[in-house]
Amino acid sequence: MRKGNVLLPSGKVLDVPGSSVRDKQEATKEVREAASGGKKNTKGSSTSAEDRRVAAEAEAALHAVGLKRASVRAVARPGKVGDLRIEGIPTSEMRLLCKALCGARRR
Repeated sequence: MRKGNVLLPSGKVLDVPGSSVRDKQEATKEVREAASGGKKNTKGSSTSAEDRRVAAEAEAALHAVGLKRASVRAVARPGKVGDLRIEGIPTSEMRLLCKALCGARRR
């Protein structure tokens, strides 16, 4: 860690030993943003709003049938429709999984 003062890209001076952790974190963000030219990191892929909506609805349905520990997450797949990751369902309760997700469509 540096000792003394640091000149930030905005022209402000950060007193490293006398500043709070929050001030140091903000200064770090400022330096990183200036170094990247203001561009955000675009690495990786993210899920679509539709994929996240479907995951939230599936999780709510699982909770509604009593599977309170169940979690459903949308997982991005570059260039493809996202996957759903379903966790927290005991194997003895698989019938509730089907009841929640298949609903009235299952006969």
